Amino acid sequence: MAQEWVEDLEKDLAEAVEVKNRDSLHRYISRLAEHFGRTGESGSGQPELASVTNFGAQISTLLTEIRAINARIESMQISMDKRFEELTHYMDKRFEAVDKRFEDMQKSMDKRFEAVDKRFEDMQNSMEKRFEAVDKRFEDMNKRFNGMQALLALGFTVLATMMTVIRLFG
Repeated sequence: MAQEWVEDLEKDLAEAVEVKNRDSLHRYISRLAEHFGRTGESGSGQPELASVTNFGAQISTLLTEIRAINARIESMQISMDKRFEELTHYMDKRFEAVDKRFEDMQKSMDKRFEAVDKRFEDMQNSMEKRFEAVDKRFEDMNKRFNGMQALLALGFTVLATMMTVIRLFG
C-alpha cells in the first residue's frame, strides 16, 4: 500500500510540474516518504498511517497550489501575449504613419524639384533666345559690313577705272 501511495504521489507530482529527470523525482519522493515513515516509527502503526494521510493531504494541498501557480503563469503569459500583439499593432500603425509622412515629403520634394527644373529650363530657353538675338544682330552687322565693303571695293574699282580711262584718253 505504501509503495502504491509513493507511486501515485510520484505520478501526481510529475503531472503537476515539468519533470526534467524522472530518477531524481523518484529519489525525492522516496526520501520524502522515508522521512515521514521515520517520524511515524516511534509509535504504533496507526500514527504512521495518520502521518501518511497527513502527508498525502499536504501533498494534495501543495499540488493544488502548484496548479494555481501554473494557472496564474498561464494567464500572465496570455496577458503578455495580448500586450505584445497590441504593442506590435501600435508599432505597425506608427510605422505606416511614418511611411506615409515620408511618401508625402517625397511627393513634395518631387514637385519642388520639378518646379526648379521647369524654372531652369525656362531660364535656359530665355538665354538661348537672347543668344540667338545677339547672333542675328551680329549676322545683320556682318551683312552690312560685307555690303559696305563690296560698295567700297566697287567704288574704288570704278574710280580706278575712271582714272585709267582719263589717263589713257585724256
